[in-house]
Amino acid sequence: MSRANKYGIHCPNGRNPNFDLMMRMGCDCYTLLNVEDWLDVAREIRRRRPNAIILVRYYLPRWSEVDPVAWAEECARTYLAHKDVTRHCTWANEQNLAVEGGGATRGWYERINEWNKRFILRFRGLAPDAILHYPAFAYGHNDDQDDRGEGWTGYELCRESIAYADVLDHHPYWRPGGAGLWDDDAEWYAFRFAKAHAFFPDMPMFLSEVGNFSPTDHNFIDQILYYFGKLYEYPYVIGATPFIWADPTGHHAVNDWQRIPNLDRFVDRIAETPKPEVDVPTRPILGAEYPDAAWEPAHPNNYTERPPGVVIDAIVLHATGGPEGVPHEGIDLFRGTVNWFKNPNATVSAHYVVSKEGQVAQCVREAKRAHHAGVSEYLGRENWNDFSIGIEMANWNDGVDPYPEAQIRATAELCKYLVEKYNIPRKHLVTHAQISGPRKNDPLGFDLQRFLDRVYGPVGYDSHYVLMAQNVPASWRRALERYFDTFKVTNGQSHDDAMVVHGTRHHITLVGSPECPYGVPQEVEDFIRAHAPEIEIDRMMATTAEELRRVADERAATGRRFG
Repeated sequence: MSRANKYGIHCPNGRNPNFDLMMRMGCDCYTLLNVEDWLDVAREIRRRRPNAIILVRYYLPRWSEVDPVAWAEECARTYLAHKDVTRHCTWANEQNLAVEGGGATRGWYERINEWNKRFILRFRGLAPDAILHYPAFAYGHNDDQDDRGEGWTGYELCRESIAYADVLDHHPYWRPGGAGLWDDDAEWYAFRFAKAHAFFPDMPMFLSEVGNFSPTDHNFIDQILYYFGKLYEYPYVIGATPFIWADPTGHHAVNDWQRIPNLDRFVDRIAETPKPEVDVPTRPILGAEYPDAAWEPAHPNNYTERPPGVVIDAIVLHATGGPEGVPHEGIDLFRGTVNWFKNPNATVSAHYVVSKEGQVAQCVREAKRAHHAGVSEYLGRENWNDFSIGIEMANWNDGVDPYPEAQIRATAELCKYLVEKYNIPRKHLVTHAQISGPRKNDPLGFDLQRFLDRVYGPVGYDSHYVLMAQNVPASWRRALERYFDTFKVTNGQSHDDAMVVHGTRHHITLVGSPECPYGVPQEVEDFIRAHAPEIEIDRMMATTAEELRRVADERAATGRRFG
């Protein structure tokens, strides 16, 4: 755990003529906007104050007009450029301000909550080591509508998205002359953050703006020093950055450092004041990353680190299977799997396990490499453990044991969370059987295409080609008649024709098992995947005309053109 003092300053302009004067105060907390030469300033602060807490506020004036996923990706690029200097960052400012897109209505907070949740999930997927500050709300709107503790609260409405962050930012202000600082109104003004903390008692707080917008007060320095001294009574407060070291512009003139009487004396008073270093509070690891999961950690022997620089972009679905030769009754596959992952001799693991009742357990951190895929190759990629998230569904994997609706629903919601967090494309949500070939067949009896529609929504294809082998007999064509009548697809024996894409989405269905004399050879599938990776491919596995008819007719009867 690092140590720092709680004294700080907000310098949104980046470099200013009084930078050295500012640094003379000996503060450890700073807030910067990512404008102008802010990164050079941050590096200089870090050089002079090695223990400094430096919060970077990514400038976003009208968040409501911006796609949160696109903004998350832009912020992640910015973060990667400064993570060697500071990992503290936040993505917006006072989203409830009317001037930034809307008034402080209940609906506005609900919109903030959804927007921020989408932002955080995507940003976390790209920058998992960032220390993410939840943006402060505008003073006067951040607690409740009547400002006295009755009715709904913004924090209550945004609870879901706030839970994804690491630090809760707050902007407590008081009135000129010290009103609301050391009188009966202090709990509603200068120390209002304590009310916010009551909603999130495990969460550190950072006061990225504080002050009274009146640096000309004759006792302004006494107000600031009193406030910093009181902050040591709140162990969950990292520190505060009074908003007074701003550009001398019209917008910030009200809290401009040039307006502080006897500025040198102000600096000297802060510099002379003892500033105790304390442990910087951090949010404890509460458990699972997915909010609806229980944390059931696997033994460290059963997972490893992912390769450096790897990007998580796939999900692999499994069925747990169970002990052979024993009655199924009374066997808890969910608990048995979770406990097996805790065994130091297991050597296997998955990130998540889902019970038949919809219970979800997380066993391995998403950033770690769980041992679930084994020897694997699919879509031209090997070693799927490196870049995928593994999900085990409790099931005997005998093709008979059902996947109840509660289990499918819970697995789908988990996948939606992961898809949004890591921007996982549809074709990268796969089964163990797909990536491991004949070595594995799980999850048997699981309707993948219907599940994909549930996660991503139904897909409309612009074109669909059924490709048969060059020497396919007439009996195989007859076996496909009902399928062709049902779906009216293009069919033929030329892989060149099959690869001609009409529109933006194209799918090829290969006919026959690759080892069968009448099936489309594996080398043809490999050629298509290598030269047209955007085309989605499935295969009707069959070695005889009778098998093919059963597969094709089952698809026609259930309305599933793809397997």
